Amino acid sequence: KHTPKLLFEVPPISIGFDIHLTKQYYGENVWQQWLGYPSVGVSFVYYDIGSATLGKAFGIFPTIDFRLMTFHGFESKLQAGIGLAYLTKYYDAITNPDNNAVGSNVNGTAQIKWQNQVKLSEKWHILFGLNVTHYSNGSSQQPNFGINIVGAQMGIKWQPQPIKGRNNEPASPTGMGYIRRDSSSKPTRRVGMSLHAGMAYVEPGLLSGPRYPHYFVSVGGVYRTSKVNQLVVGVDYEFDKAAYNWSLHTASVFTKSDALNAASRWSVFVADEIFFGNVSFWAQVGVYLNPKTAVLLGGDWYNKIGLRYHFPPFGTPKTRFFVGSYLKTHRFSAEYMGLGIGASL
Repeated sequence: KHTPKLLFEVPPISIGFDIHLTKQYYGENVWQQWLGYPSVGVSFVYYDIGSATLGKAFGIFPTIDFRLMTFHGFESKLQAGIGLAYLTKYYDAITNPDNNAVGSNVNGTAQIKWQNQVKLSEKWHILFGLNVTHYSNGSSQQPNFGINIVGAQMGIKWQPQPIKGRNNEPASPTGMGYIRRDSSSKPTRRVGMSLHAGMAYVEPGLLSGPRYPHYFVSVGGVYRTSKVNQLVVGVDYEFDKAAYNWSLHTASVFTKSDALNAASRWSVFVADEIFFGNVSFWAQVGVYLNPKTAVLLGGDWYNKIGLRYHFPPFGTPKTRFFVGSYLKTHRFSAEYMGLGIGASL
């Protein structure tokens, strides 16, 4: 129970399963070598959340695995994924008033999984580990405190094409094992700049109320640690139209200029971006600079995760435009799910 505002009793147990299809990369592209030969896949996840109030959840999302450790037939991985989910039960004032965790059937979902496997044979493995699964609609429809399931897992894995270890790396890309590194991951340019803008639609506290636009703009300095990873430090500005209207409607301010100030959120942030070819994963943490003047804030700090697609570079200096989708939260409570565009120099 991540907030005392939840009206329902949290079920003692949630039971589910996932079917995960994965493809191992061997280094055909150099970014695969630089990231330690990850595997990518897609997961279908089902949960019986455990009560008639919360119902069942069906989710599907792409994933990527990072190898943490290998030792004599034992392997430990970290798997992350983000996508969409369908929940059979959501808030309804008449038929389901106690479910104030989600306000819609369609939700976003994210999962982080620590997975270990023990080799039984070349094709069969035993799996066990821990995972955290989150469901929410990013406040696009209230209520939206979200559902978090923390669980243990056990399973079995079948590999039709066994993967050979690094000690058996072939010299040819056509072999089954990993391809040796043949290119430096050192970036051609260490320092750069990133510009980004986007928006989301949010339904604030009023149930079945109007949705308001929420705009965000950021600028940051980029330091590339390698060709597949970069750190970004910058400033975020957000304008919450719901907070603007609320300030004027409640007469908490007397001028539009004061309402604009109350609806503005300024923050400084640090982010890490990992590239998988043209796709990247974005993880950001920010701290508000004006928490005393901004209204309807969910906390003093926030985090944001997202997926971006980058178009080929062009021009001088080399510029890459990108589009992205983002989930912003204050601890465990989502504020919005938004779309954005930007450019990286």
